[in-house]
Amino acid sequence: SRSREELVNALQYLEPNEDFRNKWQYQNLMYMAAGYLVGQLKGTSWENVVQESLFNPLGMNSSVLSVDEMQNQPDFAFPYMDQNGESTRIPFRKIDAVGPAGSINSNLVDMIAWVQFQLNQGQQDGAQLISKEQLAVMHSPQMACTSPFHSKELPVSTYGLGWMIDSYRGHAMIHHGGAIDG
Repeated sequence: SRSREELVNALQYLEPNEDFRNKWQYQNLMYMAAGYLVGQLKGTSWENVVQESLFNPLGMNSSVLSVDEMQNQPDFAFPYMDQNGESTRIPFRKIDAVGPAGSINSNLVDMIAWVQFQLNQGQQDGAQLISKEQLAVMHSPQMACTSPFHSKELPVSTYGLGWMIDSYRGHAMIHHGGAIDG
């Protein structure tokens, strides 16, 4: 398997299959590249930046950055998948090389801290960890997209910077689920 650096270097050889801004397409490799860039700019790794810039200041003490690290915790969930109408335990899916695209494992307490940080416009204990302006841009539509939730209740879907943004009964619903196996 390739390292994150090898995957980033290989991106230059990928041919676009749509013109720029012609069609919304979600791509984990681009999130991996963004995380790799952050680590390079800070002279460290994406994992260290997340730990020092987000987890530590937000008190997200149970959140970890790989399924290997998660399994060393005193309490963790096993992955399951619906197979033929039954919940079946499946192997952990290790995605460390593309970690910035979805390798964070957390719990309810830490996720509440993350949501409060979003609602507090990037502030934590009086410290502005991300500017209100940048957070507003992240939470603003950047591209029309398709949504698996499309319905009469959710007629319009857009994508911000890392967030799905739907209109629900006149209110912005900002969310991102994640679909890693298990």
